[in-house]
Amino acid sequence: MYDPTFGRAALARHLSKNDFRKRPALKNEAQKEALVSQAVTIARNGFSSLPLMSNNLAGRTIYQVNDLACDLVLRKAAQNIRRITASKQGSRIEIVRHLKLLCEEGLPFTVAKMDIKNFYPSVDQDFLSSQLSKRLMTAPSTRSVVGSLIEQCKLNSVNGLPPGLAISAELSEFYMQDFDQRMREQLNAHYFARYVDDIVLILPELENPNSLKAQIEEALPKGLKLNFSKSKIYPFKNAKMKTPTVEHSLDYLGFRFSVFNTDKARPVSRRVELDIALSKVRKNKTRIVKSLLRYLGDGNFADLRDRVRILTCGYQFFVRAVPCPSRGYHPSSVGRPDRISTRSAPTRAGRPRRRGVASPCPASPTACAGRARREAP
Repeated sequence: MYDPTFGRAALARHLSKNDFRKRPALKNEAQKEALVSQAVTIARNGFSSLPLMSNNLAGRTIYQVNDLACDLVLRKAAQNIRRITASKQGSRIEIVRHLKLLCEEGLPFTVAKMDIKNFYPSVDQDFLSSQLSKRLMTAPSTRSVVGSLIEQCKLNSVNGLPPGLAISAELSEFYMQDFDQRMREQLNAHYFARYVDDIVLILPELENPNSLKAQIEEALPKGLKLNFSKSKIYPFKNAKMKTPTVEHSLDYLGFRFSVFNTDKARPVSRRVELDIALSKVRKNKTRIVKSLLRYLGDGNFADLRDRVRILTCGYQFFVRAVPCPSRGYHPSSVGRPDRISTRSAPTRAGRPRRRGVASPCPASPTACAGRARREAP
């Protein structure tokens, strides 16, 4: 049975392996108990102060909590909000897959791609508090923790929700729940999806497409506005061509959808080409070049490897393995940037799938390393 309280056992379950790695002292049971006791006190009395550390990321301010006890309380509150309100962020890959399939239909339709301007900082804190009071009546401890968080944001002059915190993602999904429901019920859309601040709708042909933006903006929760420069409407007609050409191309969630006219030979479907968006390609190229330049400057291959892992969006690169003199396999390219394998394994739930991991070897590391060097081409 799920435990929504902020007790010792419930908070201790939110300690991660990374916490123990960063703070080896937590392996001491007394240190761990002291930390959990501090978190219980914070949950009971509220945040006396919230050490928010800000960083600049691509022109945006990103926050993180620089205190583990406070972070434990926020992790538990985020879990409670997700469980109680059933708020859940949509799957990016599933949205892209559904959008591609629906764009392949041969009938006329309209694609509306909307963007919410300055999403997290524009959330109205007072309106969010009132909504939480109504929806979290059966969870007073969670309501108290979130209320204390909002008060600390005000004291630290942080508008809306602080980007970068896990609880901000949960609160933003909760904030948009009524809007999502209205979009599904009122607009007669074939399909509606939202990924954070990016909205997409597939609708029948529209007589007045310009009125759609006003309808959507009116339905947004208090404080939020559309970014009209990034919000586009694409009408797809029923023109049948012997040699279909691209009718419209649109970028969504880092992908480019090139949707063709219907083919006279196959009028029931359209051709849709899916590729990485050009803006994403340029951004990743720039980051890869900067990572390589940094490596040429400091020679730190471990940092280069971690940067490449991040840039490949959760894909794990594995080094090549060579046969060991006795049995099993050893990686032949540990610490050698010229021998990185291009094989990759997709992640599931944010964790790399351990495909092709070398088995342990009883021989000495020196013998295996020598074998690897001799067999390397």
